[in-house]
Amino acid sequence: MASLIPCPFCGPRPTEEFAPRGDVAGPRPAVDAPFDDWHDYVYLRDNARGRNREHWHHQGGCRRWLIVERDTVTHVVHGVTDARAAALARRDAEEDDSVMFEPGDSVPGGPDTEGGAAP
Repeated sequence: MASLIPCPFCGPRPTEEFAPRGDVAGPRPAVDAPFDDWHDYVYLRDNARGRNREHWHHQGGCRRWLIVERDTVTHVVHGVTDARAAALARRDAEEDDSVMFEPGDSVPGGPDTEGGAAP
């Protein structure tokens, strides 16, 4: 049986419908940043064992970008968040210093799932 990713929009779907696109890295370099900054951002990754946050594209379903929190050793999915909702929440938090948004936090107004269950 295939592993399932609980898409917040489509429900549990087989991993074959998704394309992994890499870990959720820190902030992107500025457009006019030196080549070395862009090289490091694109190619140099920690590839840490254990729990990680990664961008996945649901290309065989709703075509949404998702942030999947999973264990790279056991492949257990711990949570899935809509990447757009997370980006908007992060932007809003940057505009309002009184709001703190940490990676892994639930996104206000964003469809989150925990523990592999669909909403």
